[in-house]
Amino acid sequence: MVSISPANAGPEEAVTLTFDATQGNGELAGVDKVYIHHGVVTSSATGTDWNYVIGNWGEDDGVGLMTPVEGEPDKWEIEFAPTVRSYFGVPSGTNIFRIS
Repeated sequence: MVSISPANAGPEEAVTLTFDATQGNGELAGVDKVYIHHGVVTSSATGTDWNYVIGNWGEDDGVGLMTPVEGEPDKWEIEFAPTVRSYFGVPSGTNIFRIS
């Protein structure tokens, strides 16, 4: 349903996240817009708390708006660039264990 490229990217690299709306319950298949509400886990490798959250849950305000993947209906992507760290605004020296 969700993939990242490159698959083993670190916090100092750009990452593209792709979402396939036909997977899971498929309720976003065929929609005109897809938003992502996202953050990173910085507490520990097993942590679950989101930090540096981007997006306004339930709001059609452009924050976290994903881009349709050309030629692939119901696939959406967003790029975390120039690096994951800079996109989320995570200070240098703070570990990023995963994107949530």
